[in-house]
Amino acid sequence: MVRFCAGVVSLLFVAAPDAAEPETTETPTAEIVLVTGEQPGPALWQVSSGDHDLWILGKVAPLPARVQWRSKQFEHVLANSQELLLDRTGGRRPDKQQAAAERKASKLPRGQTLEDLISPELYARATSARALFGDRSSIDKLHPFDAANRVGMSAIRALDLKVMTASIEAEKLARKAGVKVTSIATPWPYDAYLWSLEHGSAVPCLEEAVETVEDGGAGMLRLANAWSVGDIEALRQLVPLYAHESRQLPLSDEPATRPHEADKCTAALLGEQPASDFIAAHTALLVTESERVLRDNRSTIAVVSIADLFAPDGFLAELRQRGYEVIEPQ
Repeated sequence: MVRFCAGVVSLLFVAAPDAAEPETTETPTAEIVLVTGEQPGPALWQVSSGDHDLWILGKVAPLPARVQWRSKQFEHVLANSQELLLDRTGGRRPDKQQAAAERKASKLPRGQTLEDLISPELYARATSARALFGDRSSIDKLHPFDAANRVGMSAIRALDLKVMTASIEAEKLARKAGVKVTSIATPWPYDAYLWSLEHGSAVPCLEEAVETVEDGGAGMLRLANAWSVGDIEALRQLVPLYAHESRQLPLSDEPATRPHEADKCTAALLGEQPASDFIAAHTALLVTESERVLRDNRSTIAVVSIADLFAPDGFLAELRQRGYEVIEPQ
């Protein structure tokens, strides 16, 4: 189940380093037809403090490649707001030195193959999952983390999906309307991540990627459609299982045993404590920025991961505890 931490979004489901592009055939047969054309997306969450309001759009990925997001509610609120707040956590772009170090750390030692690192059952499942989407490229020389990327991108490309969210269009609308744009991001724990690539195991990431696509992509298609048409209840069920952009928190059928506990994949990438600390820092950042705009602006509109809005121990829960009124869309 790919319930990626927001900080891992830019790292998973992207082309593996130094890997050739996979060959693909036609999209796998699926009973679910992707919606197309203009779609409204989900309604907005509202946080209020007296007569000051913070309106929030929950973003998600993947989305249908042929959908154009157009929300009259968002545009109306934006036109009457003083600021657009964009959470760009997960949009990390490593510099050249970091990218080189990551490529080096992710390469398997000479003479070692992926099959040596994972169980025969997982290797067979990964091979079968890729075959569902016509991917005939080899993953034998890939680190489990890169193999997870390859499995995910095979599905996304074949299913006519995209990993772009509504953030880009929201920023375009704000700049056109002359509304101030503020971007925030929780710092990525790079040292912990690099150490894990060199010494840890990302097998749980491959396990989750395989589990996500083994249904032929039906779950991802349902997720993409649910966001496009604004089906909140469906999103509550589908985001923890299929969202490319998620917090890896107690959104699954296995509740976390402590606050801000990371899932197996995120813990494998960063280490359990750094992963937990990262998620806690991200929640604190969202709380701090929410309180700032509620104090300074009569109306603010924000775009954050929808998984952060659903999380039972997320920033909305903290705002409620601090006395803010939170109204969720139906």
